[in-house]
Amino acid sequence: MEADSLVYRAKLADQMGRHKEMAQLIYQLAQNNKSLNIDERNLLSVAYKHVVGSQRNAWRVVSAIEAKEAARGGGETRKLACARTYKEKIAKEVNDTCNELLGLLNEELLPQSRQAEERVFYLKLKADYYRYLSEVLTGTDRDEVVESALLAYKEADSIAHKELPPTHPVRLGVSLNQSVFFFETLNSSDRACETARTAYNLAVDELNRLSEKEFQDSAVVLQLLRENLKQWEGDLQ
Repeated sequence: MEADSLVYRAKLADQMGRHKEMAQLIYQLAQNNKSLNIDERNLLSVAYKHVVGSQRNAWRVVSAIEAKEAARGGGETRKLACARTYKEKIAKEVNDTCNELLGLLNEELLPQSRQAEERVFYLKLKADYYRYLSEVLTGTDRDEVVESALLAYKEADSIAHKELPPTHPVRLGVSLNQSVFFFETLNSSDRACETARTAYNLAVDELNRLSEKEFQDSAVVLQLLRENLKQWEGDLQ
């Protein structure tokens, strides 16, 4: 199928809320072309974010139900067994989705990336999806993907600081998600606050140099950084 047709069908699938089909179409496009332009990269991100987002939410819900049933006591009840079966099923779905995208990034997209913005974008996605994997894994399996996420965030952050301005949405996105990783995955409030605060302050100092469009793109991420920072600093007090 031609690239234009795949992109059009992916956008159509997005409008219909059929994000699993959207992900499959952009996956095929990436495999065919080995590289994606900025619009196609955003389609890739949106598609997989919707797919894995639904799965992660389902996993959190069933985990809460499992914990509630376990707290009732009485051993392995029918309801508890049912919740655990569902939890295992959903964990496999998260695993499959994350590994599908990670394989595409590691084997196709990252080896062909040349521009700093493109490489940082892919490294951020790589780190994010290792982070999502860590949510459904335990033990040494979890430790391994957490370490992979940490390394990918560090590489993305390093390139972003060298090659992209503080107000660049992709650079800000790396700082936002890396700070969430520090807070939620590593349980390091100090590192989360430091990362978010530094990114926010550096960008705010440069805002008056941006065009209206650039300001709007950056402002969305800056608002999220500010909200997280306010919450996390409140928790530290």
